[in-house]
Amino acid sequence: MGPPSYSREGNVPSMTLESLERRVRYWQQQLGVLGISHFEIEEINIVEEDDEVPDALVSIDISHTYDKCKFHFTRDFLEGITPTALDKAIIHEWLHVAMRDFDRAADPVSGWMPTGAYIDWAARMDHEREGFVQRAAEALFFCYTFGIAGDSASPEVGLDPAPLQVERQH
Repeated sequence: MGPPSYSREGNVPSMTLESLERRVRYWQQQLGVLGISHFEIEEINIVEEDDEVPDALVSIDISHTYDKCKFHFTRDFLEGITPTALDKAIIHEWLHVAMRDFDRAADPVSGWMPTGAYIDWAARMDHEREGFVQRAAEALFFCYTFGIAGDSASPEVGLDPAPLQVERQH
């Protein structure tokens, strides 16, 4: 069963935790080919502010040793969100889950570099990772919006064509 259907115009009607959970699980199923379908969603939270990432509107905690994750959505983000932006944000966070093992492979570099060089390198990696994840989320959303993803794209989603807003990060 797909997420709740609604028009892609205007803001999402009052977002309940249950409807948010259905959307997160729907996109997990759709993106399962990326190796995320087996991840256990430990929590989906609507919070005033994310304690771990204070400036984030949406964030995800991914276990380093088990295939588990926790989603955090700020109330401010959900109050003004359009369905398109919500789906893109969920896809974006699932892509971070898909990249977990890649990110972990880079962790040992911290022991090989002087502290200053590592700080610069880590900041650049974070910037490039976010840019890649955002571009990939836009592309995947586009594929599902226009049915390019094949039979797995559910007509229940009610995805109307939405303009892409891909911005170059550098």
